[in-house]
Amino acid sequence: MSIHNPLVITIEPEDSPRRRRAVEEAAAHGLTPEFVMSIPKDDPRIAEIHDVKMNRRWRKHMMTPAEVSCYSGHRIAWKQIVEGGAPYRLVLEDDFEIVSLDALRRLERLAAERGDWDIIMLCRFNPKGKYRVVASDQFQLRDYCYGPTSAAAYLVTQDGTRKLLSRERIFRPVDEDFINPWELGLRALAVSPDIVREYDRSDSNIEQERTNRQRNLGRSLRDIFLKARWQLLSNHHWRRRRKN
Repeated sequence: MSIHNPLVITIEPEDSPRRRRAVEEAAAHGLTPEFVMSIPKDDPRIAEIHDVKMNRRWRKHMMTPAEVSCYSGHRIAWKQIVEGGAPYRLVLEDDFEIVSLDALRRLERLAAERGDWDIIMLCRFNPKGKYRVVASDQFQLRDYCYGPTSAAAYLVTQDGTRKLLSRERIFRPVDEDFINPWELGLRALAVSPDIVREYDRSDSNIEQERTNRQRNLGRSLRDIFLKARWQLLSNHHWRRRRKN
């Protein structure tokens, strides 16, 4: 199974404009997408996979129903990867836009030759901080200290999916799990510049729900602690990776 048969996460019906656009975008680059339906955000199963206690303990905000729904789609895709047996798969969210098919093909060849990764992010939101370049082509393959927050497009291996699925319930959005890779022993890399990008973030139900949150000043000290803890752990594990 190659990049030409991506798994596409969606919650949209087959005849929706968003899904039709995804089909057209894939076809324009010779890709044959396989759509994976997320669990609807009003489905009772959402409560079964959301670990509210861990969410309250380790995250600034409670996950929105849309975030849990989105994560469910990724988990369904990972289970399909495990069952299918392919060494790796390309996973996209349905608002993807291919920037360079040639770079994507080059990345696939490079990734297939390397054995030092579980997940490679192809789209980066708000990349910042120090990084180490581990390979170069038309792009740089980077090991970020803090990691870019995006699950819009990525390659993931069999080992990577099994590590991600080892957590039975979720307590943070999928992109935030990607920037806490040490928790599950994930080897996470990212591409620069982006090979895939998000078509339109303003149309995202998740972004709309995040924007509508109310700020609670009483949580500010706890939020500072959580961020400082994450930065400390990120630096610690990044230094360890550099030594190996």
